Formats: sequence, C-alpha cells, structure tokens
Amino acid sequence: MKTFTIKRLLLGMFLIFLAGCTLPAGFPGNTQASGVQIIAPQNGTVYTLQDWIIVKSTFSVETDAANMLLLVNGEIVREDTLDGSIPSGTIQQPWRASEPGTYQLQTKLLTADGGSYDSNMVQVQVGGESPASQTPPTVESTPMPESTPTPEATPTLGAPQATAIKDSNCRFGPGQAYEITGYLLSQQTAPIVGRRSDSTWWVIQTEAGVKCWIWDELVEVSGDISNVPIVEAPPTPTPSPLPLSAPQPSAPSGTLNCTSSVQLTWQPVSHPNGIAYYEWEIDGPGGKQTGTTASTSQEIIVACGNSTYTWRVRTIDKLGNTSGFSETLTFTVQ
Repeated sequence: MKTFTIKRLLLGMFLIFLAGCTLPAGFPGNTQASGVQIIAPQNGTVYTLQDWIIVKSTFSVETDAANMLLLVNGEIVREDTLDGSIPSGTIQQPWRASEPGTYQLQTKLLTADGGSYDSNMVQVQVGGESPASQTPPTVESTPMPESTPTPEATPTLGAPQATAIKDSNCRFGPGQAYEITGYLLSQQTAPIVGRRSDSTWWVIQTEAGVKCWIWDELVEVSGDISNVPIVEAPPTPTPSPLPLSAPQPSAPSGTLNCTSSVQLTWQPVSHPNGIAYYEWEIDGPGGKQTGTTASTSQEIIVACGNSTYTWRVRTIDKLGNTSGFSETLTFTVQ
C-alpha cells in the first residue's frame, strides 16, 4: 500500500514537470513565428572580390509581404519586390563588394501595412582579388505563383516628321548652293516625304504645300522612316541662259466694295528651266503675309472699312533660280 502511494506521487510530479515545458520550434503543433532569417552565407564565410555573395533569406509573415531590403554595414544596397500573396518562402539577393574588407549583412522584410522585420546579422570577409565579371547572378525567390506573362505590345511608330531645333531654312535642293524656298520655325513640325540616300538631308512639305530640303542637323526626326523614299537631288543651280522674269500682276487694284476675300491674279511666266512655283507677298492692316503656289492666283482674306493693301509676286524656276519681285499693286476695300 505504501509502495503504490509513492508511485502515484512520482507520476504526478512528472506530469506537472511536462506541463511546464514549452515545445521547441519544429515540433508538431508549434507555430512558426513571423520574421526573416538569413540562412546563407554562414557567419565568417570568406570571399574574393570576383565572387558574388548570394544572400539567401527565409521569411514568414501573417500580412502581405511587400519588399525585401539587403543592408551591408547598415546601408541599403538593393531592394526586391515580393509577391504579397506568398505568406512565406525564400529569396536570394546577389551582392558584390567593391573593395576588400569585413562586411555585416542583414535583410529587412517590409510588409504592405507598414510593418518591418529585421533578420539576424551575418559577417563575411572579402579578399583583394580583382573582379572578373560585372554580370550579377539572377535574383531568385521561391515559391513564386504561376502566371502567364502578358506579351508587351509592340510600339507603333507614327508618320515620319521633322521638328526644327531652331529657326531653319529649307532649300530647293540638298546644299547651300540651292535657293532658300521655305523655312521651319523653332519647334515647328513638317511631314517628311523624301530623303537623301545617306539621310543627311530630308525632303519636307511646308504648310504652303511646297516641298523643300532641310539639313538633318537642324531637325529632330521622329516616326517610322523605314519607308521614306530616296529622292534624287535636282541639278546644281547654274546661271540661267535667259533672265527669269517676274510675273505681271493683274488684279486687284484700285478701290473695291466691301468683301471678305479677294483673288490675287497674275500672268504666267515661261522659261526653258521650267517654272516650279510663284511666291506672293501682301501687306495690309493685319501685317505682312507670304506664301507660295503653283497656280497663277491666290485667295486672300481681307477686311472692310477703307483697308488698304499692297501686293507683289515673283517666280522660282525648277533649278531654284528666283526672279525679282513684280511691280506692286495697291487696292482699298471700302
């Protein structure tokens, strides 16, 4: 009877001892705590300057994981984004020292709700060999959710166009020997309709409809130029065997009844070189206007109220030669 009582007493003391013990992490029923831990490299590992140090960390959080920072001697040297849908896993972050020395490695896990977890500190030693490669290893993070990558859309280039870097002349041909037949103001844009074979000159079309050549150094080219045709340069200008005449202006002149527009007209000019176009110029209450046309007339918007206008016109042949201006006609719109 006495022996049985002693056994019962010892059994009760043993059960009380077990009840006061806490199971270590890893035993069944023990839940892993939130945080991050460096599992590689090991403390005291020695590297050379040519080595990439792969810092491997495990993490486990209850909220959404956002970013993993790698700190070397307390300074952030890289930051990698994590998939918030992964509550736990591992990540590898490569880093290479720029000079020999002793380095303290640590990782910091940031969560979407603003929380952070610091890992253990690992010390490594880097020797003095010169680096042999500048290409870092690929960052690996596991596990990663499976997803089908969305193909990137191929950008579609627009129509080719030239934008003037500064106020620039546009010429009858690709070179300073050719007559100036137009211009582009700074930041003004015109469509490209042709090019020289070496793309040092571009053929553009001005707002007036005139095609002329502009030097590549004066413009910024954008859009798809792969199909821009190569254009043969016109013959280099030579002295005309016959003088190039200015057109004879016809109308309007004198006093006109109130109207919203008038038609400038002039007589056509003929020449062995051929006529490329005419350049007209008119000055009135709204200031001076100029333009070009291949025809022998041009409609102009005018104002009533005894508004006086003066105008003239000149000829440009197909070699880029330019005549003088015609006589000036004056008209008044009542």
